[in-house]
Amino acid sequence: MGGGDEFLLTIGGISLLERVAARLVQQVDRVAISANGNEAALQSFGLPIVSDGVHPGRGPLSGILAGLRWAFKVGGSTHLVSVPSDTPLIPLDLVERLREGDEHDVVIAHSRGRAHYPIAAWPIHMADRIEAWLVGNANSSVKMFLETVETRFIDFEGPYDPFINVNEPGDLKVAIECYSMDQSDRF
Repeated sequence: MGGGDEFLLTIGGISLLERVAARLVQQVDRVAISANGNEAALQSFGLPIVSDGVHPGRGPLSGILAGLRWAFKVGGSTHLVSVPSDTPLIPLDLVERLREGDEHDVVIAHSRGRAHYPIAAWPIHMADRIEAWLVGNANSSVKMFLETVETRFIDFEGPYDPFINVNEPGDLKVAIECYSMDQSDRF
């Protein structure tokens, strides 16, 4: 997207990150932002910011590890739900649906024939396994890590892909079109 922060792009005047947070806050006890840079731009959102810390630059898996460590530290949680900040249309029943697979190590969102590996419910105890993976492997792919644990995919259907990820200019246009079809919230 030209080197900018995708989470600051807007739909209807509201940033993608604000949309994600507003949907998550209805489903969980606490929401935090995992950051691997530009923490100053995140301060205005009023949410705790969790730095990627020990493994900066190792991608989403590093952020998931940081989130798991944060959730353990603040206590009271058995799982962490991870969602990229540029997926503004996550379902309002995402967490409830991901809980359908609680007996598995990690439960992953799936739609339209595609797994959305960073959109998942992770048990807090998974932190040590992720840490060991990041230390022992050059590849920090979420997908590759997930091949080493028991997973379950939960299918989400609807008139549009609720996990549209805004990575390119055309993606924002598609997300805006999907938002116009979405009746679950109006900001």
